[in-house]
Amino acid sequence: MALNPFWCLAAAAGLGSSATSSSGLAPSALAPSLSMLPVPLLPSPEGETMLLAVRVNGVDRDDTVRVLRVNGRVSLSMADWNALHLRAPTGQTRRIDGQDYFALDMPGLRWTIDESSQTLIIDAPAAAFAGMTLRLDISPTAQSVPASVGAFTNYDVELQRGVAGGNGSRPHSASALLEVGAFGLGGSLDSTGLLLDNGSGMKAVRLDTTWTSDRPKQLASLRVGDGISRPGAWGNAMRFGGVQWATDFTLQPELLTFPLPSVRGEAALPSTVDVYINNSRRLQSDVQPGPFDLTGLPIVTGSGEVRLVVQDALGRQQVITQPYYVSPSLLKPGLHSYSYEIGAVRDDYGLSSDHYGSLIASATDRVGVTDNFTRELRAEAQPDHAAAGATGIWLIPSVGVATIGAVGSVAHGAAGGSLLMSLERQSMNWNGSVQVRRSTAAFTQAGQSATTDARTQVSVALGGTVGSTPVGMSYILQTPFSGTPTRLFSANLSHSIGRMGSIGLFVLRDFTSATTTVSLSLSVALDGRSSVALSSTRSSAAADRGSNLLQFERNLPESDGLGFQATASDGQSRQLTAQVFARTGWSDLNAGISRADAATDVRAGATGALAWMDDSVFATRRIDGSFAVVEVGDYPDVAVLRDHHEVARTDEHGRALVSGLRGYEVNRIGAEPADLPMDASVDALDIEFVPPAHAGVVLRLPIRRSRSATFRVVGADGMPLPAGTQLILAGRDTTYPVGFDGRAYLAALTGNTVVRAHGAAGDCHFIVSVPAGDADDLPDIGVQRCI
Repeated sequence: MALNPFWCLAAAAGLGSSATSSSGLAPSALAPSLSMLPVPLLPSPEGETMLLAVRVNGVDRDDTVRVLRVNGRVSLSMADWNALHLRAPTGQTRRIDGQDYFALDMPGLRWTIDESSQTLIIDAPAAAFAGMTLRLDISPTAQSVPASVGAFTNYDVELQRGVAGGNGSRPHSASALLEVGAFGLGGSLDSTGLLLDNGSGMKAVRLDTTWTSDRPKQLASLRVGDGISRPGAWGNAMRFGGVQWATDFTLQPELLTFPLPSVRGEAALPSTVDVYINNSRRLQSDVQPGPFDLTGLPIVTGSGEVRLVVQDALGRQQVITQPYYVSPSLLKPGLHSYSYEIGAVRDDYGLSSDHYGSLIASATDRVGVTDNFTRELRAEAQPDHAAAGATGIWLIPSVGVATIGAVGSVAHGAAGGSLLMSLERQSMNWNGSVQVRRSTAAFTQAGQSATTDARTQVSVALGGTVGSTPVGMSYILQTPFSGTPTRLFSANLSHSIGRMGSIGLFVLRDFTSATTTVSLSLSVALDGRSSVALSSTRSSAAADRGSNLLQFERNLPESDGLGFQATASDGQSRQLTAQVFARTGWSDLNAGISRADAATDVRAGATGALAWMDDSVFATRRIDGSFAVVEVGDYPDVAVLRDHHEVARTDEHGRALVSGLRGYEVNRIGAEPADLPMDASVDALDIEFVPPAHAGVVLRLPIRRSRSATFRVVGADGMPLPAGTQLILAGRDTTYPVGFDGRAYLAALTGNTVVRAHGAAGDCHFIVSVPAGDADDLPDIGVQRCI
């Protein structure tokens, strides 16, 4: 419906009337003066429409709304309801010009039309506005890069030889820890082994061989080969050979697995929210009018306090304070974690390559039931025994996290049981925990040993800060079914003494042997890489002579460089040791000499890796986690940066291998711009990406060799293209203008480049070829005909 011309005329003349309404009430009749008499409107069965400015809760908005007024009520279109951030309307609608109009009737909302200023004035409580949720835990997105096909081997070789001393010739030894991995065909295969030669012959021992297939969408991994079982709340972690299908939350690192508190507030105007966690401001965000929920707060585990300061557009403030307690022991409601294993127990690990014992099957299943409760079920079975139990984990906000579990077992016809209880509390100033487990004599479980075969196990730990000094204490009690109980008490503290470093004290009391051990240490940091440490230990045992140690150390840099360590100690024997370390782009090297009493040993070692990928072999430092072959065009000797730190330099083909990447997390790789020549065309100096775990990827930075050139461009008729015509390189977004007489300049040219011209004379295209030459040259390549 068109705007009523008589209404506009009255507004322009300063004449009009004012109408007011509140929800559920018709506007009261007014007794207008002559100057306030309403101007007659054109009759319409649908009412009248007006285009009005808007003022909400005293704040003028920049936009306008189309208002429908019928029988003393006003209606707004659905689009304007959304623009004003009002709650979704209900009730009857009027459809005008293809739009649905809803009456502005809501509890607590009042409206007024100021006809002299043509403004719709709305006063509304916060509850009248649509609610919103601010998620503060949304991680930045980055491109996922699939694994390439390749292989690698890590090596850690150590050689040691004794120099003639007081007892004649000294023995020599050699050892090598090797790891071989392959990846790219639906998973990764990894195998580790140990080679030993102590002078009587070489011995080889296989450690682990495992094929792993990660399923990020399922948050689970399939492992075939050697693995370690999940213990759950009451089991023992065991090495086995077989199959494991288990949840792996590291496949989606951005996923928060434990419940986080949400804070609710409301605002009647557009506002700014400052979030303080334990009196430290963590972030700031804008909110629209209405109720709002803040979720995914950046909270550390334990107890604390969240404070929101909400300031609206008029400068008014409201403060919302809420205590919280967060524990990673809990799972979010509905989140499921599991681990299922079946195989054979691994015996004599590190001594035998293939000694496998009895069969074992186990299953652990955890589910978050509510924000404050998580349940766990676990069962395990071997040929001679079986055990099953249930555990509940409760969050008691004012107390901490309580865990209660019960386990039953059957072995050789005898039934046994075990109960476990624990309570832990974390706060800003102190942490504490108490764990108690009581078992019957007939209770058995997989992996049970002398240290776990106890009637009663009690452990108490307490830690915190006294002033600025961290302190900690612990007490352990194990009562066996027969024999002497084990009781240990320990305490430690560390106190900063400014630039001099820190001093530490450790005390251990063994009540079983009635001995006390005290250790005092001093550590001084000289700079970011160098430090000096001094420690002295004394014991009340009769045979103890005490010991002292002095150590000076300079750590290796992240890139190439040197480091060293010198140590002097006494006690049962006097020993002097000196070592030097060298870090290169392909290995970490070390060499050292030590003297104990009259005997002297020398040793040397190397740690590094070889990787095959992208049809090339790379020598590099040890590969841990994921890695990438990074291509920086074809430029040699360019520094490659990982998280803004130099970690490698490109070879003669412009490639470098970068290890230490975080699997399934966002990594940043870039190139040092100062190392790039003038002919480098750079779309981006660095990129963010997400690599898979246990694998390598090929990463090509958007940097390529290019040339620049000047020329004169003419049309098919031989006339220069008009000035202002835009030249666009194929596959690029950058445009270059044509100047007078068809003169033009183009950069980032590679080989034969297709150029499209777009302008008043129409579109045409031509191909630019730049002759080989010095990258710093700017050749003029003559006349280019655009057809």
